[in-house]
Amino acid sequence: MMSVSDKYKFSVIVPVYNVAGYVEQCIRSLYHQDIPSSDYEVIVVDDCSPDNSKDIVQSLQSEYQNLKLISLSENMKLGSARNVGLQNADGKYIWFVDSDDFIEPDVLKLFYTELEKENLEILHFDYKEFSDIDKKLVPYRVNYELSTCSGIEFYFDSHELWWQKGVEAWRKIYRRSFLLENNLFFAERVMYEDVDYSFRVFAKAQRVKHIDLSPYYYRDNSSSITKTKLTPVHLKYWLLLALRCEKLKKQFLDELVDSRFITVIDEYNKYQLEKIYCILKTFDKEQREVFKTFLKDSDISSLRKYISIKKYLYLKYYMI
Repeated sequence: MMSVSDKYKFSVIVPVYNVAGYVEQCIRSLYHQDIPSSDYEVIVVDDCSPDNSKDIVQSLQSEYQNLKLISLSENMKLGSARNVGLQNADGKYIWFVDSDDFIEPDVLKLFYTELEKENLEILHFDYKEFSDIDKKLVPYRVNYELSTCSGIEFYFDSHELWWQKGVEAWRKIYRRSFLLENNLFFAERVMYEDVDYSFRVFAKAQRVKHIDLSPYYYRDNSSSITKTKLTPVHLKYWLLLALRCEKLKKQFLDELVDSRFITVIDEYNKYQLEKIYCILKTFDKEQREVFKTFLKDSDISSLRKYISIKKYLYLKYYMI
């Protein structure tokens, strides 16, 4: 049964930024489903896109009555757009779908049945990778089913490493009340917001299930933020991620969260800082100067323990 505050079974939230070549395919895939369109809503959040993505969405609104469009007045990045969608959602369950991807036809009925039958807070699934170049589909590399368990049991289950199964926001469907009651919103105005978010949601969840199904088509998009050439901006956001993870670790310690999360955060921060150091060394002087401007107002002293003093000093006061 849906609660009084749940107007729909699902709210599908689609942040949009500079995806004019993909957004129509994404949205149309959301309507090739096996439940009535009146049972769900699609919320598109236009993150001040510089192309005509918004125009494409507006043209589709004449076809789909439950397609809602929210336009942000400035670019606030993916996490902020998802948060705005969640704050405006009326569905019992939330699915964050990236606008350059698309989904399998006729999957929402199965999802809803599984979510309700198991009283789930998170339903986790696999995906297929879709190449934009050769149009080939690559099936997911691991196949397994996992009975309903806590988020911690799921996260550290031996079938798959945590960083392979836990990070992507679009690889899960969440109960909206679970997200709201636990204040589970994304970090805003940053990149790589999925990583620390996944730590938080799985540390809180009590009922999670993984199903051996790949309903999501992840586009191997060479122009996406995860595929573009690394710049000082990327290093800035990696550093901000490390700082968020360090802050989250302190919170987990205070709340006596399973110590394995502490170990994972330690390992992840060490990896992030080593990566920043190695890439910074390949930058020219001008790029390093740009990176230094990002550090001016940032206290990175809490990260000192993860790398040698030489590497730490190089990040803080790079040597020409």
